[in-house]
Amino acid sequence: MAPNQSARSGQAIGFFDFSNSMQRRHQFAVVDHHLSPWDAHICRALLESEGIPSFLTNEHHITANWQMSLVLGGVRVLVHEQDREAAHQALALRDSGVLEAALMEEQSVDPQTCTQCRSRQFRKEKSWVSIGLAVSVLLSFGVIFPPWKQKRCMSCGLSS
Repeated sequence: MAPNQSARSGQAIGFFDFSNSMQRRHQFAVVDHHLSPWDAHICRALLESEGIPSFLTNEHHITANWQMSLVLGGVRVLVHEQDREAAHQALALRDSGVLEAALMEEQSVDPQTCTQCRSRQFRKEKSWVSIGLAVSVLLSFGVIFPPWKQKRCMSCGLSS
């Protein structure tokens, strides 16, 4: 076959065979959506670790202009129609906490404890300095900068 024959006749062009590519149509199903592209990438990675190919839509629009996330319906996670049920099962395991418990058991990560009193009860606080810095950056440069949070032990008051 000549490498420059037409693709309409179902012949090969160069080294690629396009004979069936135009007739195949893929059906996709939305299995999850997220307001943050980073959360959507984590969801996609989970599905792909289970052997389910997945794709994201609107991720670049929302990364460039995150205020449009609600308008666009968030970043959608798509899978092939035939993989929809397996994807829902994998996401149900994620939502139920089974995967997190297995990871904690495998990694044997201890919950955070206070170095002074060994308590595991903390509360997050925002310091006035970090709030002032965030407001000044917002007013000076127009950039939203979240204030820094610190943890304070609820038993002894030690901050970290």
